Amino acid sequence: MQEQYDVVVVGSGAAGMMAALRAHDRGLRVLVIEKAHKIGGTSATSGGIVWLANSGDPASDDNREQSFKYLNAIQGEGARHEKINAFIDTGKMVRSYLASLGLIGTPAQIPDYFAEVEGSRADRSLFFPRFDGRRLGDRFVHMREQFTRFKLLNRYAMTVPETFAISTQSKGWMRILAKIIAGYWLDLRTRRWTRRDRWLTLGGSLIGPLYLQMVARGIEIRLSTRLIDFTYEAGRVTGVKVQSLTPGYTIGASRGVIACAGGFEWNQELRDRRLRVATQTNWCNTPEFANTGDTLRAAVALNADTEFTQDNWWVPTMLLPIKSAGNYVETHQAFFDVGRPHSVCVNRLGRRFTNEAQSYDRFGNAMADDHIATSSNLPCWLVFDARFRKKYTAGGLMPAMLMPDWRIPRDWWDHFIFRSDSIHGLARKTGLPPDMLERTVHDM
Repeated sequence: MQEQYDVVVVGSGAAGMMAALRAHDRGLRVLVIEKAHKIGGTSATSGGIVWLANSGDPASDDNREQSFKYLNAIQGEGARHEKINAFIDTGKMVRSYLASLGLIGTPAQIPDYFAEVEGSRADRSLFFPRFDGRRLGDRFVHMREQFTRFKLLNRYAMTVPETFAISTQSKGWMRILAKIIAGYWLDLRTRRWTRRDRWLTLGGSLIGPLYLQMVARGIEIRLSTRLIDFTYEAGRVTGVKVQSLTPGYTIGASRGVIACAGGFEWNQELRDRRLRVATQTNWCNTPEFANTGDTLRAAVALNADTEFTQDNWWVPTMLLPIKSAGNYVETHQAFFDVGRPHSVCVNRLGRRFTNEAQSYDRFGNAMADDHIATSSNLPCWLVFDARFRKKYTAGGLMPAMLMPDWRIPRDWWDHFIFRSDSIHGLARKTGLPPDMLERTVHDM
């Protein structure tokens, strides 16, 4: 007999888990399917920050009017007021529901990404405290790990404030660093079990508690289960066709299917057809081959409406070989590496093309805009001096005090990282126009 649930949720990221929890708490029988063999999706590898407007936080005077002005302004032409209103009007409810799940968010002093727009604030971003992964018991091993870039020395878990303190070497950063390392090695019980840090931070601090609540409610997450198609009868979706380690089968959903897996960044054909600039899948810094557009393809096959698929949540990334795995290259985030002192970003004409200190998604859009205008971006160059090198990260390159030049593999030089004693020498190595690069650096 065909399996039958009230609701099937596609995707185990934060949106999928919240949908499943909410449906369960409304009395529905829920199944979550996840294509990967790990839980948490892209959310688990993110910063784990929830941006919530008009949340009713007693420490904030944010209100509906401010929130609407901001969201309406940044949406620009084509703004969907009904969606903006729905988002704002449920802010207090979402915050209250998160709290009921044990997720007490702390406002981070992070300016809204369009800080110059009327209605912007610096207290709408909520981050969550580190979560003890051992509370999940044997299920801990199924949690998706954070990427290398967000783990100190690819081992130690860091919170958002710790990440910023260490990456910028702000006051007290060495004490924070020592505390993280000591806490890891003094946790003898976990060290006997796994190399992985037991503490879940950033995206893990959001996904961990949600997963714990799903376990407590008995909500099933079926891993390694890929959506193939939606089943459709009499004008409505009635379930899903899936494939796992066994041949394809159908799961019924009497009350509906909630699709929370719409990403397609690992599908080159969809990128080429839907995005406004040509980009490559291996530039992605989301879980490899997870978001391949299965849900989008299945929905479009039923003539579902789509919108904004030409837009991405852009971030700059950098490629570097994996030291411990020959012949493989890893994609590293460069979220906060651009815009640091003693550096400038240029296109392949040697020209600075944007304000590097803006938010990373706006920087990514600036790269796309410049490439459309000049055909000389994607990739661009991050040019920096020894002062930057000593103190700051650059993609997968740690500061010189942690990763001096002599520790960088020789085959990286002049292929992934370029060094010279002069601007003209650097330009010759990279193929950038020497005079223009000299002028750009001088004008900084």
